[in-house]
Amino acid sequence: VEPLAAYLRDDNPYICMVVIKLFGDIGDSLAVGYLIGVLKHFGSCQLRYEAAEALGKIKDPRIVGPLLEALNDRNTRVREAAAKSLKEIGEPAVELLIASLRDEKQDVCFRAIVLLGEIGDSRAVEPLVGVLKNFELWAMRFEAARALGMIKDPRAIGPLTEALYDKDEYVREGAEGALKEITGKGFKKRLEKEKQ
Repeated sequence: VEPLAAYLRDDNPYICMVVIKLFGDIGDSLAVGYLIGVLKHFGSCQLRYEAAEALGKIKDPRIVGPLLEALNDRNTRVREAAAKSLKEIGEPAVELLIASLRDEKQDVCFRAIVLLGEIGDSRAVEPLVGVLKNFELWAMRFEAARALGMIKDPRAIGPLTEALYDKDEYVREGAEGALKEITGKGFKKRLEKEKQ
């Protein structure tokens, strides 16, 4: 790792890219600091993208914070690579993703909701229920319902049942789909009977 790291300062971006990819393939935690430096400080979005991808292969808990910050990168591909790497890291990322639900930037919060659903850790159930019940933006509530359906924890059944009566149609549909994921039963017919 140390001899390769010297090439990150090379003027040729292709050489830097090869080194970053090698760091990911080697998987040594010694490379983490160098890759975080690339992710945070390099101007090239291609190199930041490669660094985000390589960090996901190393799966060191130190990378969660920088990858969460990268969810806010100005480049779409870098944000997507950071999200993919956080998903690959899985469980070590959960607590920081939960903390990101309170982020003032809606993009970061939204991606955290999606990732918590994809990771599927039951620690996210209560915080996601909080999003479902308290967030004003319908897209956040809808995504929280979907995420709860992916986690499939029975504790979400009550709050999702309440969300069947949400003011927004999309949130109601999201809650219905999530309940079906958790219970294996459809809720649409029951709601239609209640309306009659």
